[in-house]
Amino acid sequence: MKNKIYLLLQFLFILIVASYDGVAFAENAFSIEEPLEHQTTIPASILSELGKKIDLKQNGCTENEIHETLEATKINLTPSLNHILVKPKAFCICGANYCPVWIYQISKKTTKLVWSSPGTSYVQILDKKNRRYKQIREGGGTAGHDYQATWTWNGKKYIQTKTAQE
Repeated sequence: MKNKIYLLLQFLFILIVASYDGVAFAENAFSIEEPLEHQTTIPASILSELGKKIDLKQNGCTENEIHETLEATKINLTPSLNHILVKPKAFCICGANYCPVWIYQISKKTTKLVWSSPGTSYVQILDKKNRRYKQIREGGGTAGHDYQATWTWNGKKYIQTKTAQE
């Protein structure tokens, strides 16, 4: 009888932990497959910069303008500065299971790229901080070849501090 109760309690504990983790992930995670909630306007300087890097015609995009292929949302990396996450909303600039993602610091006069990934399936802003900046986790892959990387602010830029592959 004690074994059955113990197993039931273990199952409930795992269920509670799994559901809590899912809620935390959903609030601070951004998938390439889902449209961004609470979208914001992408500054012209960022559109210009990314427009020079992304050849819409070469990628087979039906959209003619870079602003038609991207979306952005405000994120909280540090309380004292404004940041936005920019990702494709048109999959023509993505690979089969991944898309490029950029995070910019925004001020009234300037924009600055603080982190980017050439291809990922998701980005998660973690609560853990280094030098006042929250850590970033990204991940993706294909069946049997998943990866996860954690990026930490070193005072000047984000550096990759952990990688896990399955």
